[in-house]
Amino acid sequence: MKKINILLTLATILFMNGCAPKVHENKVTLVEKKVITASNQTKNGKATGPIYLTHRQLMIEEISKFLEMDTETTLTHLKETNTHGYFQLIAKNYPPGMEFILYQIDLFGNVHTIKTYFVNGNGNLVAPLDDLFIEIENNYLFFSNYLAGEPVSFVLGSKDGQYYAATRIIPNPILAKDDLNRSISLELESPDKRHYRVKGSGLQPRKTYMLITAFENEKLMHAVETDEMGELVQFTGPTVPWVTGGDGSIELKGDGISSSLSTTFKWGL
Repeated sequence: MKKINILLTLATILFMNGCAPKVHENKVTLVEKKVITASNQTKNGKATGPIYLTHRQLMIEEISKFLEMDTETTLTHLKETNTHGYFQLIAKNYPPGMEFILYQIDLFGNVHTIKTYFVNGNGNLVAPLDDLFIEIENNYLFFSNYLAGEPVSFVLGSKDGQYYAATRIIPNPILAKDDLNRSISLELESPDKRHYRVKGSGLQPRKTYMLITAFENEKLMHAVETDEMGELVQFTGPTVPWVTGGDGSIELKGDGISSSLSTTFKWGL
């Protein structure tokens, strides 16, 4: 199971450990259904309601200050612990006086209850820490041992079931980006580690691009059209059943891209 440790310091830390196993096969509860629905809406680019939840990755200077280490020591520490990064959740203008529960959804679809927050008079989410109250933005998350492209979703749901908001973090991303802010990324779509969702952004609207993905010696080519926002989505993955992992690559070619967007990654196993 995923470990979630809470360290009580000037700010709190939630530790997320990647690639959790399936926890149970029981029926999904009504609350879990609502949490999963909010997560899926966010994944598909749809609004979940009048409240929102986003996230931000901390810069190395911020992590160094928090850990009270110099930059070089911090980088060594992150490498030795296989920590992909520190993040903060951002939630503003929530209905005062209400209580919200923070949930986490892993790659297997397990819903984990993390923490309860109270909305103060300023619309900020806070949780008690000794005699103080810590805002959700100071409740840092850090992630270790996640697979390349493995997603983790966070959902805030009000205790009365009226409001839900979600955000999705890829701690160990598969991403290629150029100087013009055009990007292509790959995200694990299922726990079998063989199905991926490709996302592209910053491209020319309503244009057809050639997407090339490779899994070991298997090369797949997809002609994909962008939408009116210059974004694209394509599903891909290896089709040879006896090849269970190895080297992979992703490449995008097309209008306005003088040199292709590309990157490599490890998949499977």
